[in-house]
Order: sequence, then structure tokens, then C-alpha cells
Amino acid sequence: MAESTGTNEPGAWESYWQLAGTSPDLPVPWHFGTAEDMAPYLPMLLAGFDSRLPLVDAGCGNGGLTEHFAEHFETVLGTDVAAAALEKAHTGNGNTWIGRTRIGRTGNGHTGVRYEQLDSTDLAAVRALHERIGDANVHLRGVLHAMAAEQWPNALAGLAVLTGQRGRVFDVELSERFTESLAELAECFGEWPEAIREAATTGLWPAELPAQGLTGLYRRHGWLVLEAGELALSSRVPLPDGTFLHLPFEYALVRRHA
Repeated sequence: MAESTGTNEPGAWESYWQLAGTSPDLPVPWHFGTAEDMAPYLPMLLAGFDSRLPLVDAGCGNGGLTEHFAEHFETVLGTDVAAAALEKAHTGNGNTWIGRTRIGRTGNGHTGVRYEQLDSTDLAAVRALHERIGDANVHLRGVLHAMAAEQWPNALAGLAVLTGQRGRVFDVELSERFTESLAELAECFGEWPEAIREAATTGLWPAELPAQGLTGLYRRHGWLVLEAGELALSSRVPLPDGTFLHLPFEYALVRRHA
């Protein structure tokens, strides 16, 4: 997977979320249908997390998956660096903002969901969040890939702060098969799907994980890998043959060493 100098450039996520979902040709690629479609790994996440702890859905985007988590956890906080994403979060009616936090009843009737703008590499902001909510479990999908490699140490340090002594992280990131899959699509159909091209033009492109992959990255920063593997996730991106784009991912359930 080739690293791009445009990865996570200033304003890129704001630009993307202002466009995403504005037409049928520009769906959010990683959102598709039910919780089972969007997160087939959900049973593993639920088995690995203590449901009594708050759940932070880091890089929550428009909250499509965050809403599903509210069915399983009493307290769910969706965080994202882009205000435009949080504006699209499905929080139903009667919501208010307190500072940078939106609270209220979700579209599914859950009252335990909050949305807050947060840069996961801003350690001072992460520590302030931990002081408010205590140890938490953290779910993130594609968040590390949306950062330049030099930001990963701060991001993983922030995850350590959020999880504290009791929490765990379930991380899902694009695998090295991503670039190969796009090449196969271009060869088969002559071009990439419009939604993928649009993401690239806003300055977003996944950074390459190190040779040891996701698990190696966590281990080098002091994490214990409890479970790991590969999976393919459905998307809402249609292909010319009537099927939908599947994205290759790898996942890891981790906790800090005692």
C-alpha cells in the first residue's frame, strides 16, 4: 500500500465529510446496512470488552456504527476530528451542544450516545476526556490509516490513556491488500468507483502500516495482542456489475501490559 503525502492533510476530513453522502454516487464507503453488515466482528468485540465500561467510538464519522453500539453499552461516546462528520451523526431530535459535545436521544431511541469533536493525537484533550469518563473501551476503524506515520505514537499513547487499567482496544484497519484490490477493480472496470476517487481528491489516502502490520505496531508500543485476524467488510459503494465493493481489513483486540 503506497503512502500518500496527502494523508490526513489539514482540512481533508472536513472536506470529505461535507461531500460524503450528498449523492447516491458518493456513499460513505465503509457504511452498509445493519450492524452485522457494517461490523461482522461485533461478536468478537462484545466478547472482548467489559460492557460496564464506557465505549469510545474513535473516528466515528457520521455515527452510523456508533448508534449500533448503543444497543450493547450503557454509555457510548463517538469522537471525530471533523466537525462536519459530527453534524451528520444520526442523533435524532432534541439534541444540544455543550461545548464541543452533542447530547440527546439518538435516531434509534438510545439516550446513552454522545458525540464530541476530538483529535485522538492531542494528548492533553485525551487526558481531559479520561478524567471525565474514566477507563473506557475503544473501537476504531481505519483511524490509524488516516494518519501520517509520525502521528501513530501519539495516537497509541492516547489510546493507552483512554483505556487506563481496565479498558481494551478493538482496532480495524485496511490491510495491505487494499491497493491490490483497487488495482484489480481498475483492471476489471476501467476505473475506481466514484466514492473512492472522491475520497482521494479531498486529500485522503491510507498510510502504509509497517511490515509487521497492525499487531506489530501495537506490540512495539507496549500493547498485548489478545486476538487478531483478517476480514472483508461490505460497503455501500456499487460496482458496474451490480455487486458492492468489499474492503480488506485486519483487526486486533489489544490491551496494555499490566
